[in-house]
Amino acid sequence: MTLSGDRIKTLGAYLQKLRARFPMPEAAAEVGGGAGGGVGSGASREGGRVEGEGGVNLGSKGEGGAVGEAGASVGGAGGGVGAVGGGGESRCCCHNDPVLRELVRSYLVWESTTPKAEAALKRIDQAVVDVNELRVCMPAEIAQIMGANYPKAEERATRLRATLNDLYRREHCLKLFHLLEKSRKESRAYLETLAAIPAFVAARVAVLKLGINVVPMDERQLQCLKNARAVATTTDLATALGMVEKAVKAADMPETAYALQAWSDEAQTVVIKTSKSAASGTGASAGSSPAASGSSSGGNAKSAGAKGSGGKANARTADSKSDRGGKGEGGSSAKSGSASARKAAGGGKKGSTGGGSSKKRRA
Repeated sequence: MTLSGDRIKTLGAYLQKLRARFPMPEAAAEVGGGAGGGVGSGASREGGRVEGEGGVNLGSKGEGGAVGEAGASVGGAGGGVGAVGGGGESRCCCHNDPVLRELVRSYLVWESTTPKAEAALKRIDQAVVDVNELRVCMPAEIAQIMGANYPKAEERATRLRATLNDLYRREHCLKLFHLLEKSRKESRAYLETLAAIPAFVAARVAVLKLGINVVPMDERQLQCLKNARAVATTTDLATALGMVEKAVKAADMPETAYALQAWSDEAQTVVIKTSKSAASGTGASAGSSPAASGSSSGGNAKSAGAKGSGGKANARTADSKSDRGGKGEGGSSAKSGSASARKAAGGGKKGSTGGGSSKKRRA
């Protein structure tokens, strides 16, 4: 598909409005870990730790809970997370590596929503000690932790496990913060060549944590662009990615990625709300229908109308009105029936009278 200049400009203007509608939080906009901070510069191998300015010690857990030689100092505003090791409570080591943490989160966001991803991430933190334990879990176990109804649970779990194992084979531990020291080209190639990693996950980590000019987009976000007619309905994912990269400046790419995800999250929320309201509306009409039938049936309205929540009182009212011949539907029907009977009786009398007079005339 040929990318026309006018279409690129139109898409760029639409994405600009989208960024204004979904502004990116300042903490999330910090490249290199956000609130998690950056990697320290100085190095000192004592007890398997690397120290940096304002850094916090961390290391990968070895046998017996000792801190391994591979470690780093990750610091940020307000401090960081303590060392993973023997004494005290240990936490998932991806908490200490902002790039690795974003890899796990991006896997959960892929073809899903941010609220679902954050909830699944909390369940993972509670279920495993560190990301290395997550790596050795079977795909069925990972899918169970995420939740049985999680979108693409089995495929997501299988891909995540394969990616973590490939990372472990490359580094002999699980870490990604070292990509902050590599060039953007090397870092992007490193992420994109990890085993089984979706392009969306690699791109999201690259743009949010490494400042690389690449846009993460999945099929859900592409469908939102199609529904808004920002791109043609025949546009495939590869073409849409190229259009967005041409339409957005490198400095605006993180905000664009955030806005697209927030937009797709909102789109799915609207669909869920619509379906729930439709279901409740059907229930209301179903509940009121017994009341209507109960009202028209006179004496049987009470038993029939009791099936509806709102129709119960109406049925009783109609029933009572019908008994005392009031203004209810049953009462009015009985009243009109009595009037018809009286009218018919009167007609019969008139007919008989008329018949008698005609006999007298013939006589």
